Amino acid sequence: MTLARTSDRVAAYAPPRIGHVVSAAVVLTMFLVVGCTSPASKAVEVGSATSGDGASSTGRKELQRRADAEQLVMPVILREVALPPGLATAETLEVPSVRPLDVIVADHLDERHAAIDRLDESGDPSSNDAVRNYVRGRSLLASGRPVEAIPFLESAIRLGGGTTGMRALAEACDSAGRDTDALAIRRRLAVLGSASDEDLRRLLTELVRRRLMPEAIAVSAARVRRSLDAGDAPVSGDAAFRLSVVLDVAGDPSAAAEVRASLLRAASIDDALLNGLSEVGFADLHLLAGDDAAKAGDAVSADAFWRTAMEVDVIDPAVLRQRLLWSSAALGRDATVQWLLLEAATAPSGGDLEMAIILADQGLQMPELCELLAARLRDRPRDAGAARMLVMLDPVRMASVLNDGAA
Repeated sequence: MTLARTSDRVAAYAPPRIGHVVSAAVVLTMFLVVGCTSPASKAVEVGSATSGDGASSTGRKELQRRADAEQLVMPVILREVALPPGLATAETLEVPSVRPLDVIVADHLDERHAAIDRLDESGDPSSNDAVRNYVRGRSLLASGRPVEAIPFLESAIRLGGGTTGMRALAEACDSAGRDTDALAIRRRLAVLGSASDEDLRRLLTELVRRRLMPEAIAVSAARVRRSLDAGDAPVSGDAAFRLSVVLDVAGDPSAAAEVRASLLRAASIDDALLNGLSEVGFADLHLLAGDDAAKAGDAVSADAFWRTAMEVDVIDPAVLRQRLLWSSAALGRDATVQWLLLEAATAPSGGDLEMAIILADQGLQMPELCELLAARLRDRPRDAGAARMLVMLDPVRMASVLNDGAA
């Protein structure tokens, strides 16, 4: 699918001031008895809750209407709400101001690991023997015989095949399962400034896999710098997002958050920066940017970013729903909170219900939700999801429903 321009939401994002310290957690992966789980559909859409029969139909429609109306109102933070369980932590995170990407990247460059300038490879041509061995090696590699190709490519390099031969040899080593050799070759190419963008991507993947984080950061930063210098916006966006993830993995969430904020701010001017991201990458960027904003107490930006991630429809609905429950509650969208929980009650997960308890404990009233859950249980007494939700939110009403059923 074509990814929609997100500049309107991005432009509204005002990053926190320098020194703003908040409780935060570094969440790098997609992540009792109060639980709500995902609905059957993948997207968390405020208007898609499963309809039922009986007198509760009017109440559902009215709650949906109110939830839809809330999305049209200019968002303003109306209350403080505890962060979702996946984001809450005792640790603190200082979110810096946002600098331009090229300035940020300069902090992470290290030419001991990756050169910025490309090597001039327009020197003397290779010998005829080097060319013959290279052609033979490439032919064997193309035919799916990498083990046989390796000796020819090694010979081509010894005879002056240079970095072209090295890149082909790294590819052959990959195919032959010689990961350590491929890593060594690409490391050398990166230092020489001869690595292609694909070489840098593969090198970065292997370095992160081996947890060689200082080198991974330098290689990732070099990829951003080179693509910016070349004016290649799609590659720059992809490289910048990967740099943010590497910084997260390396344990530097403040730096990672700044990279994401800078990328999204730049994309509000040139949306080609996001064209190089896959749908999953696009969604993950906005999910993590929303998390960054939430950790800084900015529910307005967090909600906008998470809803953009939701629109791509590739992230587990339960992951997004917990976050949207938090932002909706902070923005005073109480009907939206109840509607999201009504959706979740179809098949509750522990995380969603835990968020419901947090909100109820903080005084958020949910009378319409409780009435709809009670009505659902009267129609379908075996609805375990509705029962789990209602017993946590309103045990007195739940007891009444049970008494009605026993009568």
